[in-house]
Amino acid sequence: MKILIAIALCAALSAHAQAQLSLNKCVDADGRITYQSVPCGSSGTAVRNWDRQTREQELEAENRMLREELNKRQAHDAYQPPPQAVGRTRNDLRAERANSQECQQATRSYQIEASSLSKTYGSVQAKRRAMDAACGMGF
Repeated sequence: MKILIAIALCAALSAHAQAQLSLNKCVDADGRITYQSVPCGSSGTAVRNWDRQTREQELEAENRMLREELNKRQAHDAYQPPPQAVGRTRNDLRAERANSQECQQATRSYQIEASSLSKTYGSVQAKRRAMDAACGMGF
């Protein structure tokens, strides 16, 4: 029983000692840096005093800042630009139809009708509409 009490007392003192642990960075008159758990004496000046609570607060602030930066980067990376036009465009289809055999035949038929001696306005316009439709100029 005494052993259990002694172990519990040692554990409590150890936890208390760790909670109160502080680290002092001291610079002496010669410029040498020393780290010690007790405050700097008259021979040196304290550059920084770290204790566990202050360090945990600094780490928490740094973690918060890093999380915010990560969220910003993830939001930036998640942005998807609008998709580019895929497939064939209207101009592509027109160019393809203009090079087709059907378009060439309709163009030749229109030229023949327009140059014939027995032409009428209606017949020339009909051939022109047929040529426009065959060559993709009607849409």
